Amino acid sequence: MSLNIKKDFIIILNIKLKSNKMFTIMKKNDFTREYLENYIKATELVFLETLKKYDDNSYCNITPSLDIGFPHDVERIAGGFPTGIYVQWNSSIPFIPVDTTVNVCTSSVFKLSSNANLLQITKESIEKSILKLDNSSYSINFHRGNHFIILAINKIGEKFLLIHSSAAEFKKQFNGLYPIPGNWYMDYIKTHYTNGRYLRYLTGDKALLFLKLAHQLKSYNKVRHEFFAETLLSSSGISINNALHHHHYDMPTSQSVLIGSILAQENDIIPIFTRPGKPIVLFQVAKSHLKFEINKLKLKL
Repeated sequence: MSLNIKKDFIIILNIKLKSNKMFTIMKKNDFTREYLENYIKATELVFLETLKKYDDNSYCNITPSLDIGFPHDVERIAGGFPTGIYVQWNSSIPFIPVDTTVNVCTSSVFKLSSNANLLQITKESIEKSILKLDNSSYSINFHRGNHFIILAINKIGEKFLLIHSSAAEFKKQFNGLYPIPGNWYMDYIKTHYTNGRYLRYLTGDKALLFLKLAHQLKSYNKVRHEFFAETLLSSSGISINNALHHHHYDMPTSQSVLIGSILAQENDIIPIFTRPGKPIVLFQVAKSHLKFEINKLKLKL
């Protein structure tokens, strides 16, 4: 695992560009998006057909974000769900579509004390911190996939620690939420087939327990990131002034799943990760971006 210091790496924006104009720019000549939009429409059909086996008044909806794409997880896309979507449904019974491969993945931005000397965080201090964490109950996964830890400085000299990782302790273990052979719910999965597509799902008590686990992971991963941050910074004497946490993979409600997207309210500041070596943008949501309403809260995907 590496820890990099990047200067001029944080940009704060308050963009007033209307979402429909942004959508038009992003969508032009995007053949991957066009294919996946058709794909999730077919997923909606098999999803709705499955729900109506239990409740005639049920519905479902899958909304693509601007950067919808193929997941690294073949099982997820085979089950109907690309990355960069918001899945919603309504049913009178507890219901979980398991191939959404629910976990909680979080982006955390820790603003450090103004007198922080980032050069005090050395390779040796990092290695010592990792050894301590390896002796804990946490699973270290910052060096896998697109996860990372970064030290950053913006143009006015403010210092940050950024962490991006998932709650790996509840993923592919027996107590995890991924649909793998031998886990706690695998023998209770039901499958509905139609028109060459399928939907795998849980109902009843297993769905309720799944939901409880998924919801407790949201606070769990925030604390997990805070624990990692404190451990990495403790030997240097650097303190944390404040922290922003945003989940881009979780269950916002008992009948919805975010996959590679963030729901944000007006004035929320959310991190946008582009490419390695490129600036990380802290994007402040403007009123013109708002699109959804959940529990009377207006939100942006």
